[in-house]
Amino acid sequence: MKKNVFVFVGPDRSGKTTIAKELANRLGMQYFKNNLESVAFREDGIDFKGLTRYTALYMTQILEQCDFSGGVILDRFVPCEYAYGPIFGREIEEDVIFEADAKLASLGAILVLCYNSNIMLEDWDDKFVEFSKYYMILDRYFEYITKTKMRIVAIDTSDRDLDAQINRIFWTLSWKPES
Repeated sequence: MKKNVFVFVGPDRSGKTTIAKELANRLGMQYFKNNLESVAFREDGIDFKGLTRYTALYMTQILEQCDFSGGVILDRFVPCEYAYGPIFGREIEEDVIFEADAKLASLGAILVLCYNSNIMLEDWDDKFVEFSKYYMILDRYFEYITKTKMRIVAIDTSDRDLDAQINRIFWTLSWKPES
């Protein structure tokens, strides 16, 4: 069954939360952000493989079984572990990540990749992720979008124009390639 699901991903400081909240507001959709993500960066000994395996399949079951008729926007999900895990020296559950990806795609989920192609060190204000890792993480996201089964919207947020970014999502989703 197709549902209105958006999965927002991208490196830190890319504007994904701002855009996701605004899109949810304009479309009257539910918005969900995992506020525990920073806990994982602060605590040693987190079992990211187990966490990914559990949360990926758990969250996709929730999306499959619950009524989100108005739609839902997820601010970060399993593509983020694909991008961040190797950069932070973690072994990832790639099979589980792409199993969740396939389930999301079967629900009609849309992956929205936000990134800032012109981010500079002086713009950087993040406690957990060093600026030097930004483009490595972004490269992993670009690799992910070559493998995902979800529809993709990629937004360069360097213009900091929220209306243009929201319109880019609308434009991309209304455009259909000729058969």
